[in-house]
Amino acid sequence: MPNKRLALLAATLALGACAPKAPATQPAPSSSPTATPAPIGTGEPVTLISRGTSTEPARYMVRNPSGQVVYDVRSSKVVYDRASDGTSEATFTRPHVVFVARDGRVVVADSPKAVAHDKDKSVVMTGGVRAKTADGKILTCTTLTYDEPNAQIHCVGNVVLTDTKTNQSATGETLLTDPGFEHVTLSGS
Repeated sequence: MPNKRLALLAATLALGACAPKAPATQPAPSSSPTATPAPIGTGEPVTLISRGTSTEPARYMVRNPSGQVVYDVRSSKVVYDRASDGTSEATFTRPHVVFVARDGRVVVADSPKAVAHDKDKSVVMTGGVRAKTADGKILTCTTLTYDEPNAQIHCVGNVVLTDTKTNQSATGETLLTDPGFEHVTLSGS
């Protein structure tokens, strides 16, 4: 019996049934029902989907011009969309984002959804965000936007910043900070 199982496994592998499959592409919008996926580099819109697993999440990493990681996103699912103008964006399901300040300090944030834009390297986390710094600050808000050109985190909606070391918290409607949380501006009530 074990020899039959091995023979069946070998035959299945030989046929390529277990070979990894490339991410699916969706056809470009067309009036024709027989539209085919546009090859990359043609200027046509393209959608690619990548699904991670619990042990190997889908990953998206952004670096600055000097090669330092600016943020690293791990997610259960990523949908990549490229527009006809060549710009693209990645939409994440249940992202876990690690923002890295220029001095190496990190902020870890989680939310139900996020969208990263390749043109300006920004990322927008939505649906209720919870972020934590290495030194014990916890930030919650409705929406968090990371602005790469200015290296700033901007939070909007029901902002609560708590320092777990001092047990102090502050609330507001907007918050603007650097990724190291050195300069924090909290506004509104």
